[in-house]
Amino acid sequence: MADTFYDQIAANRRNSLLLALFVIALFGVLGFAIGYAIAGSSSGAVAVMAIAILFGSLAAAGSYFAGDSVVLSVSGAKEVDETSAPQLLHCPWRPRCSSVISAVWPQRGHRTRKGKGDPVG
Repeated sequence: MADTFYDQIAANRRNSLLLALFVIALFGVLGFAIGYAIAGSSSGAVAVMAIAILFGSLAAAGSYFAGDSVVLSVSGAKEVDETSAPQLLHCPWRPRCSSVISAVWPQRGHRTRKGKGDPVG
C-alpha cells in the first residue's frame, strides 16, 4: 500500500478507461440483441449495434470529460476563497489550521483526542 499519489492517479485513469470501454461494449451487445429482436436478421442487428456503440461512445466520452463538472454543479459546490473560509487556506504554514483539518478529515491511521483536533502520539 505504498503507492504514490501519481500511481493512484494512473490507476484511476486506467479504471475509468476500462469502465468506459465496458459501457460501450454493453451498449453494443444490447444494441445487437434489440436490433436482432426487431429486425429478425443479423444485418439489421449490426446496424442497430453501430448506432448503440456510437451513442455509448458519446455517453462515455461525455462522462469522462465533463462528469466532474456535472457532479460539482448538481451538488451546489462553490469555490473557496480567503473571505469565505480563511481557515482552509495556507494550512501547511499554520499549525492550528492543519490540526483543524486533521480533526475534520482524519487520515487513515491518524488518531485524534476525543473532541479535540490535536493529534495523539
